[in-house]
Amino acid sequence: EVNMKEKLRDQMNKLKMLENWINDRFIKMIDLTEKNVLSRLRLEFSRVFSEWFLMMVPESLSVRLDEDFTPIITNQDYEIDYEFLSGGERTAIALAYRLALNQVLNSMLSHIKTKDVVILDEPTDGFASEQIDKMRDIFEQLKAEQIILVSHEEKMEGFVDHVLRVRKEGVSRVS
Repeated sequence: EVNMKEKLRDQMNKLKMLENWINDRFIKMIDLTEKNVLSRLRLEFSRVFSEWFLMMVPESLSVRLDEDFTPIITNQDYEIDYEFLSGGERTAIALAYRLALNQVLNSMLSHIKTKDVVILDEPTDGFASEQIDKMRDIFEQLKAEQIILVSHEEKMEGFVDHVLRVRKEGVSRVS
């Protein structure tokens, strides 16, 4: 019985040592690694996000991501609140964010089978005519094998290879 209790005590001591190692060293190492990975990811994502954004808006605006991956928009070193942006600028932020996310994820995860397909639903909502013109450059920069685009903007038809029109007459019909 004494031998069994000594074995149990030894096992308990080993478990306590393991628990202390996990709490004192392993968790700290994982936290540090996670912070470093997220920091590098945020820097890369912010850089790509800014590049896409600058393709769609005047050069006076710039954008970066804060610690929580929230866009911070600036005009000549002054932060601009999201509510004060035009509809086109808001759309540019949303589109740039989606394109950057797509690009960064595809570069990290090479096994994604849909990385050559991009689906955009109303990506130019609120865009000025000049911003819509820049979409041709954006499509070229995407380098996707296929882009599926839903848009009410007739000007976009000149940027694509095929157009399918959907008309709703009680029932939706493709023409």
